[in-house]
Amino acid sequence: MSSAGLTVPLSAIRRDLELSPRTGLGSERIDPERVEMFAALLRDEPGALPPLIVVGANEATTAQLREPDALLLADGIHRYAARELLGGDLIESVPVELHRVAPGAAPEALTYDLGVETAAK
Repeated sequence: MSSAGLTVPLSAIRRDLELSPRTGLGSERIDPERVEMFAALLRDEPGALPPLIVVGANEATTAQLREPDALLLADGIHRYAARELLGGDLIESVPVELHRVAPGAAPEALTYDLGVETAAK
């Protein structure tokens, strides 16, 4: 189940580079030039980039999803880093596409699967 239109503080999103097919084991890490390019786009037009793809607990309330480390980043590591670099309003209200993990399922598995899916696009 996924939902768009939600905004959360950047602090609510935990990034784990090992779960990302783009930056995980055997891959290159974060590309500083890409981060700078995204930062320039965000500086000019805060809504210029797609929302971050995140995974959260199925039973979590909207308030709980805004708590520190409540969500796992599935896709958007460079967009995340660009927002982190710029700070201010860009880290207080981050647009996300939320995918809720089924009860009893591992959020890390869904996070990785979504990362693979979006990397293949």
